[in-house]
Amino acid sequence: MTNIRKEVRRGKVAGAGLGARASRAPRLGVRRRIIRRRKIALGFILTTFIFIFTIVMLRQPFMKITRIAVVAPAGISDAVVSSIAWHSLDGSYVNIIPYSSLLFFNSGAVRNAVLKSEPTVAAVSISRKGLSSISIALEPRTALSRWCGISASSTPANTLLKDTDVAKRCYLFDSSGFLYRNIAKSALPSASSSLVGKLSQSIAIGSTTALFPYTVYAPLTATGTPYLNTIANESLLPHIFDFAQNIRTFHATVSAIVLRGDEVDLFLNDGTRITYVRGGERNAFSLLSSVAKNISLSDGSLQYVDLRFKDKVYFKRR
Repeated sequence: MTNIRKEVRRGKVAGAGLGARASRAPRLGVRRRIIRRRKIALGFILTTFIFIFTIVMLRQPFMKITRIAVVAPAGISDAVVSSIAWHSLDGSYVNIIPYSSLLFFNSGAVRNAVLKSEPTVAAVSISRKGLSSISIALEPRTALSRWCGISASSTPANTLLKDTDVAKRCYLFDSSGFLYRNIAKSALPSASSSLVGKLSQSIAIGSTTALFPYTVYAPLTATGTPYLNTIANESLLPHIFDFAQNIRTFHATVSAIVLRGDEVDLFLNDGTRITYVRGGERNAFSLLSSVAKNISLSDGSLQYVDLRFKDKVYFKRR
């Protein structure tokens, strides 16, 4: 009997313990949720404070660009480039961070603005300089030659004036065929049917001198004004220029180059025309070499030399 009473008391005590633990469990869950919410709120407040503090600091004068140093080639004003750069730094990212922030300045906008305003510039290098300034270095375009018009007909003519449609102005172009600077006609030698020594000189504009002293007549990729346009099939120009340079081995100098369809006309100083198929420079040079003992390209005795055929050379004396 005594044992039964003891077991009953033990059961009551155990039941009381389970009830106490069960009553504490909901309160513990509530406390954990409260702590979690407080942590989230504290994290949000801290993040907001850091964000606002960062924005305020980035908008302070000592965090903005205060000076722009420009390294420009001759003929380009440092002050003009600096003004263009400052203008491109106006504004801000989503009305928060200014474009002129030293840490987040909009280098792409500066580069595009300078290239758009200065066609004679090929590349723009921008770097930080010190704690409050940036440096802008400009690389000028290298003039490959000069463009002065297009071909006047689909068939070659015996003189340069009849073979070409001369533009009102001539333009320097770079290795990509981009026409970026005009040349006043007064700066160019006048073209004539004889061309004796008049077109072989290089044209220097300021500090810019064309690498090849040829006057090029070729179609452009777009209609309209030639300025800021591009020569069609410009990738072929290096091969054509190399062939023109090789003409010197025959004691002659090329003055003008006319691209017409799939054919090329090379006009020498004395007015002689050499015609060949575009892309066939190697074959044309071989043909000239094969008849070098029979004709002369240096005495003005020829009106034209036709190299458009694979194994034949046609020429006409004056």
